[in-house]
Amino acid sequence: MDRANRNTIRRIELAHQILHLARERAWQSGHHLTEEALADALGVSRSPIRAALRLLQERGVVIGRRNQGFSLNVNPSDLMNINIEAPPAAEDDLYLAIIDARLKGALEDSFTQMDLMRRFDVPRSLFERAVGRLMDEGIVARRKGRGWTFLPTYDTDRSLHHSYQLRMVLEPAGILLPQFTINHEALTRSRLAHHDLLTNAEQTIRRRWIFSIDSEFHEMIAGFTGNPLFLQVIQHQNRLRRLLEIRGYSNRRRIVDWCEEHLAVIDALERGNLPNAANLLRVHLSRANEAAATERE
Repeated sequence: MDRANRNTIRRIELAHQILHLARERAWQSGHHLTEEALADALGVSRSPIRAALRLLQERGVVIGRRNQGFSLNVNPSDLMNINIEAPPAAEDDLYLAIIDARLKGALEDSFTQMDLMRRFDVPRSLFERAVGRLMDEGIVARRKGRGWTFLPTYDTDRSLHHSYQLRMVLEPAGILLPQFTINHEALTRSRLAHHDLLTNAEQTIRRRWIFSIDSEFHEMIAGFTGNPLFLQVIQHQNRLRRLLEIRGYSNRRRIVDWCEEHLAVIDALERGNLPNAANLLRVHLSRANEAAATERE
């Protein structure tokens, strides 16, 4: 995916997070929005916050005044009806078509530009955007000669089931380690992202965003262990499961279910109830394993 496209998606994601923050804190119309406070709350720098605020200004949600910054232009009751969707992109269709073909065994380990352009009947510019996105997400890599190759990934029900078995043992145990330390700011950012996803679960949402919220939640908890090996394992599992998980995001009910289960874990962590958080995480992974298997039966 090219830089301009990535920046557009990121700007929309941050705009949604600002909206959820406003809902959660019941900000009234006229509330002053400072880049510094929003950047601290969402864990990003001020530049992307400024871009997100300008997007909200374009939609009439906030007002920007010279030398005064931004202020909210809607009441709390109106915030629930605001949705900012990413523009539809043809590359999404091609991206998913490539993933489908790979999972069905219709694509070899390696391919060239002409292979895919002929197979899917797409122009070069569209091919380059879709393959650039696959490279960004660690699904394919450029070969030394010409063309690209698919990187190792889980592409069968059995391999994904084995991944869940590993994670059901490892992830809950990490919460019970003596050095497990909670970063409450990270929990707040994760909570905001999940609430935002729940608010927009029935909309057409980019699957890359959905997967990032899912995978970052599990990596966040692994990071709290203070053990870099835990984090490395979970990051590796996330890379391997991306192909199969992204294909399951057509089931919006499943997205809502795991969002709510993630939030239950976050609630338990915020209360300091680590045994309950570990148990909730184990149950969540077990249910995700069962749901993934059922969808592909």
